Amino acid sequence: MDVELDMIAAAEEKRKEIEGERGAKSGVTKGDEEATNDYSPLNQPTENIYSEALALRTPIMYDKADDYKRIRLYRGISVALLFLCLILLIVVAVMGTKLNSQPECAAKMTSVSGTCSPETCRTIYPLEKTCKRYCSTCERGWLKHEGSCYYLSERTLSWDMSRKECQRKGGDLVVIGNQTVQTFLSSRAKLTYWIGLSHEGSGPWTWINGTPLSESFWAPEKAQQGGCALLEKSQSEKNWRVSHCASNTYYICQKTV
Repeated sequence: MDVELDMIAAAEEKRKEIEGERGAKSGVTKGDEEATNDYSPLNQPTENIYSEALALRTPIMYDKADDYKRIRLYRGISVALLFLCLILLIVVAVMGTKLNSQPECAAKMTSVSGTCSPETCRTIYPLEKTCKRYCSTCERGWLKHEGSCYYLSERTLSWDMSRKECQRKGGDLVVIGNQTVQTFLSSRAKLTYWIGLSHEGSGPWTWINGTPLSESFWAPEKAQQGGCALLEKSQSEKNWRVSHCASNTYYICQKTV
């Protein structure tokens, strides 16, 4: 019995020794692992440095197709801007030429007429088309129609004095040779005006330029006394009548452009 107890005690001590050795080994292993873990953070920065350096040495790949498209776009915009600038330069040059060609005529305008005289116009602009373009406007207070300028007076004179006044202005009493001129003047007549039509005694009616009367616009109730013709304000274009040439009334002057 004692022998068995001794054997059990010896086995128990043996077991404790073995467990003690195992505990010591596990402690050493755990300590080594902790030491290894203490140095592991030092390994990470080194790895990051190498990876970054490797990334820097790696060439960056560009898309050449995108670069080519971008260059074509910029080139197209540049060409469009250049073309627009050329157009603007041409417009400025043309406008400058036109403006420079007009001051001479404007400088020689008379204060009375407000336009170039035919002589001045031909001197400045030898070409007929150019002359008409810049100097063919009617004077202030005159109305333009079919290549002529018309002046409806604002004061009254006799037929003879009216004609002299028209001649002083560079024209003569109006000659109404067709329907369009009659319509034009009738639409603007606000009073009664002398026209360039007259006759002597029982002679034929004749215009101041010597042309015999062919187309007339006499009012139905025209008076027979007098030797000079008048155009009066009326709703109808048949608005001519006769009056004594010495009477004072308004008048219409005409001159060619």
